[in-house]
Amino acid sequence: NSFITKTKKHLTSKVKQMFNRSIKGSLSSIMQDWYNSLPDATRTHIFSSEVNVFLHFIKENTSFDDNDVISELAKCVTMLAIEDWNDQLVNTFLNSIKSYIDVVNSFFLEEEDTDADGTIVLSLGYGGKVYENNITDTEVSGIAETAMNNIESHLEEYGEAITAQERVAVLLKLLKKELEQL
Repeated sequence: NSFITKTKKHLTSKVKQMFNRSIKGSLSSIMQDWYNSLPDATRTHIFSSEVNVFLHFIKENTSFDDNDVISELAKCVTMLAIEDWNDQLVNTFLNSIKSYIDVVNSFFLEEEDTDADGTIVLSLGYGGKVYENNITDTEVSGIAETAMNNIESHLEEYGEAITAQERVAVLLKLLKKELEQL
């Protein structure tokens, strides 16, 4: 139990530093401050599923207890409770968090250079709730271009051959094309 407690304190300290070394406070408040400082376009951008899960965790977290937050974040990222970790998962977890923060921060910096024509914004209403997402004009591979041309009858055939982000980009481009014809 002492080892688990020390590991949680170590992880909490390291993760706090990744977000902002100068701010003092709970892990939850530091993560919320970082998340709230992001522009709406970044918060609603479609990243990889891992980064999206990470951002969703920060957005939905309501606990301010560092032990609870680090435990839930660890389980969210590694799919294992800290109590079930081996020594290698500590570094895997920390590297993953660092990577997710870097991806989001680099998108934020790139976003300043992107003009509005390079972004597709999607707003969906479902069950009384509005979901808003945007995706920058993602270049798709040749196979994804073929999928876009034959999307109605062949999308399932491509399965894992195109990434989730490419599939979303293809669907959004087709939707945009259809909306322009209205």
